[in-house]
Amino acid sequence: MKPFLFLLTLSLCGVAGAVAQGFAKTEFEDSAGTKLRYAILKPAKIKPDTKYPLVVSLHGSGGRGNQNWQGNCAANMALGKPERRQKYPCYIIAPTVGRNERWSGAPLTALMELIKSSLKKHPIDPGRIYVTGQSMGGAGTYSAILKEPHLFAAAVPVCGRGQPDLAKKIVHLPIWVFHGELDRVVPTQHSRDMVAALKKAGGKPTYTEYAGIRHNSWTPAYAEEKLWAWLFSQKRKDIAAKLTPKQVTQFFEDGLIGEWTVIDKDTKEVLEKSDNHWKKKGQSVECKSTVFENGKIKDQYTFVTSYDSELGLFVQKMNFPKANPKNITRHIYWDPKKKIATGKMISPKLPPEVEMKLNWKNTKPNILEAKFEVYEEGKLVYKRETIMTR
Repeated sequence: MKPFLFLLTLSLCGVAGAVAQGFAKTEFEDSAGTKLRYAILKPAKIKPDTKYPLVVSLHGSGGRGNQNWQGNCAANMALGKPERRQKYPCYIIAPTVGRNERWSGAPLTALMELIKSSLKKHPIDPGRIYVTGQSMGGAGTYSAILKEPHLFAAAVPVCGRGQPDLAKKIVHLPIWVFHGELDRVVPTQHSRDMVAALKKAGGKPTYTEYAGIRHNSWTPAYAEEKLWAWLFSQKRKDIAAKLTPKQVTQFFEDGLIGEWTVIDKDTKEVLEKSDNHWKKKGQSVECKSTVFENGKIKDQYTFVTSYDSELGLFVQKMNFPKANPKNITRHIYWDPKKKIATGKMISPKLPPEVEMKLNWKNTKPNILEAKFEVYEEGKLVYKRETIMTR
């Protein structure tokens, strides 16, 4: 192959073309048995009691099956430079997919599990997880934040295809999009359309389009010092402050432990009765609940609520033997000063146009008032207010 053709091939495929130093190669297997190879770079010096940002770096199509995992995305080299490692100490995870795979389906699911597993394995700040990628990895960046829109603090897709019809799902995220004006591999219009869709949906993306640049817009993008300064300044706003063991116990004792009756605030009808007790004192509570309709038993279910110290929130796993879906997981954020709890559905995933809001408050000892609302396309379609007494 002639030299200029070889260089052109590298450019079109999205290969970074250099080697980043200090990365360790390893492999992760998720709960479904999918194996994901990846390279990881740790901060040069890890200080005790310090948590660091995580940058997830996704390669383009030319990096598939590449043995140079640590060098298959230009972001790796940019952040791997000694001066940037000193200025922006962080963890970098650079995964790789097989020759016929993309950043979707099983590899994407495995990547999400790898990120969550890394939070427990390394001192990573859950409020500062970033994702970036070039070409196919740029498209993968969009796929990642659409799959887990509340996992990441910011995203930097470079010359990637977006999904404008789903823009509403990620409008809350800080996103900086890069593309080359003369890109013919992934036409520039893809980024223009995605940015327009994000703005129309209420988002505030940043867009940089390089005049005269073709597909390799990752070269000037990752050389932008202001990009890295911007990226590392981003932090998730929904990360709750860590609760003390005393506050965790207070949440369980004030709002869960004991026998509770749920009453419709308007009709005074008894909707539910539950019996909650410690599963592991100070850490988790299990519950058995009976649902009523017109005074008769309609259903029964169980759930376990535990505190996740890494995320600073409570995780509630519910099981409905006779329903579909049978299993529901939600996160609960609790403000110990205001004694207000807010619930967020985690799984199963809701359609992008649907939003559920759940919150409850201790109004008096042994009394909670709760509100549950469902929105579709931003419009309220269902609302129920209840009073829970013990």
